[in-house]
Amino acid sequence: MLHSWPATTCVAVRAPGGTAVVTVYAKGYTALSALDLTPELIARSPQIAGFEHPNELSFVTTRLAPPPGVKVSGTATNAAASDDNLTISSTVAQSFSQAPVGAYQLTVPANTPFSLIGLDWKGPSTAPAPRTIEQTFIKFFRIDRPAITADTTLDIDVGAQAALPTKSAKVKVQIPGGPTGSLGGQSTGYCTVALQGPSTFLGAPTKIAPAVDGASFDGDMTWVEVGTGLPFHYCYVAAPDGTFSNRIIEGYPQGDVSFTDLVSPPVVALQKVRTGDAIEPQGLPPAAKSEDVRLNIGNASAQSTWAIFSDSKKFAIPTLPESIKSQMPKVGLKAQVQFVEFDRARPDAPAKRVAASRSMAVTLD
Repeated sequence: MLHSWPATTCVAVRAPGGTAVVTVYAKGYTALSALDLTPELIARSPQIAGFEHPNELSFVTTRLAPPPGVKVSGTATNAAASDDNLTISSTVAQSFSQAPVGAYQLTVPANTPFSLIGLDWKGPSTAPAPRTIEQTFIKFFRIDRPAITADTTLDIDVGAQAALPTKSAKVKVQIPGGPTGSLGGQSTGYCTVALQGPSTFLGAPTKIAPAVDGASFDGDMTWVEVGTGLPFHYCYVAAPDGTFSNRIIEGYPQGDVSFTDLVSPPVVALQKVRTGDAIEPQGLPPAAKSEDVRLNIGNASAQSTWAIFSDSKKFAIPTLPESIKSQMPKVGLKAQVQFVEFDRARPDAPAKRVAASRSMAVTLD
């Protein structure tokens, strides 16, 4: 039996060797496919807390975009300098604003009190070196607002806002595989402090650069603590071809931060794939109950529109019925093999580690 949340279109197709391919889809949610299914595989499939159905297959899909909200917009003035940048997010944010000081707009849920967290800043600059980022954080501020039921105009006098106290620490982001691996050479490294769920921006490096030995990115990080929500801090190392690895740690940084346990990304030889092409990633970490490997398909506006799972860790994009294929983005589709580590006992918690192969251009036949 199949269980799926939310209600979905479900397609099951027999495959060679007595196996099956199952795809589930609900409009507005990530499509999910499972390859090479057998009764034995389903019987030993991992159970997710809150969705336990032994000897049955469960799918839990994720919403591609937040539900409709209400807009908060206006004009920000009186920053430290007229050429400053302004980042504004919310403790219940569905979107955020990051632009030169002036007009801003973001979306929040209706009927929910919220706080705007703003940052007046300069940069970023990569002038010292192509892989070095420097930026100046001038002032974090907070504006608490009652719930709203309709689009609202809120002009902000940045200079009149009280500055939030900040914390600072040294940060080290180790490059998995070292300077000669797939993330050495041309990669960039970064880290952020945020709130889980809305991903409210709370901090980042003021400077981060490759270490002399090329084995890590080292720098200085500044952030604020807002006393609400579920904070986390994370880092990533990314290459121009889409290869990346990140590490997420729940809670605020406690002193200097050293991200030393990022996972080396899977390696794929292909640059383009079509429906049915065999994709066999190399360099995957040993499997564990808290990890999975997936073929993730999306584009620039929707990073994950279709996730494909295979117990063998070998993939081929299955043929979709027209009713589902017609809902996929028409241009710019990319595929990545992703290694994901998460806590099955806490399905709403952020993933602990994610590592992804290079991006492959996708053609759906």
